[in-house]
Amino acid sequence: MEQTGQNQPFGCGTLSAGRNAAVVTDNGTGAWTAVSIAVLLQTVDRTIVAISTSHRKGTMVYTMLLDSTSWLAKLTGETTVTVYANGNLHEIDKAVLAMSDAARFNGFLFKVNGSLVMFADVEADRPGHPIGPN
Repeated sequence: MEQTGQNQPFGCGTLSAGRNAAVVTDNGTGAWTAVSIAVLLQTVDRTIVAISTSHRKGTMVYTMLLDSTSWLAKLTGETTVTVYANGNLHEIDKAVLAMSDAARFNGFLFKVNGSLVMFADVEADRPGHPIGPN
């Protein structure tokens, strides 16, 4: 488990609780060896407690407060997720997000310096609606 198909370092040190990944293994018996690993998109839906712009042009930064009973909070011990959304974000719901709004993002979730960070791909309808084209 040394690298991805893109020749980027990837190993046990880059995996963390709460991260969604698919693993292909060899057909060994007993202890199996990972042949390839793909990080998968995940959905986070919670309340926005802070909104700011990043130093990068066009990037919005949302801080979302996790419900302490959610699977992600229980699994990671974290209370917030910082969501980065740039101009490539696909917006399914056209409503402008504001503080205290319930929001849902779909993207790649990482643990960076002990904090949960998501690089969002989709801003979806409010929680309760499926993510996908209408």
